[in-house]
Amino acid sequence: WSLINTNSDTYVVEQLRPELMDCFKDQSVGWTQLMHQQVGALFNSGVGRVELEDCAASVPAFDGCLAAIRKASNCADQIILSDANTVFIEAFLQRQGIRGSFLEVITNPAEFDSSGRLHIEPYHAA
Repeated sequence: WSLINTNSDTYVVEQLRPELMDCFKDQSVGWTQLMHQQVGALFNSGVGRVELEDCAASVPAFDGCLAAIRKASNCADQIILSDANTVFIEAFLQRQGIRGSFLEVITNPAEFDSSGRLHIEPYHAA
């Protein structure tokens, strides 16, 4: 792994509704579409925006990586390139206090609709 020491997508599902983990075995759709379905299932099971963002923000990270990011922010341009999504990444970066260390986050766009359901789209469709 890199900054975090787990898969943020599976981490969120496992922490909030472990009974949905078997859905990750579905090979009929791509990963981003599968995560879109998973966050829909979380929403349908009662997981709201605050709970989802709080869980994404709590993904475990390597202390050494966090320290390196903070140190490099004074002397290097840093970006994030990830197959997660904007909502999960932004929640994590804000919680860690390192959002300002990155010039850009390149990932799958995600946003909440008016009912509070998260929608994830593939990056290349944005």
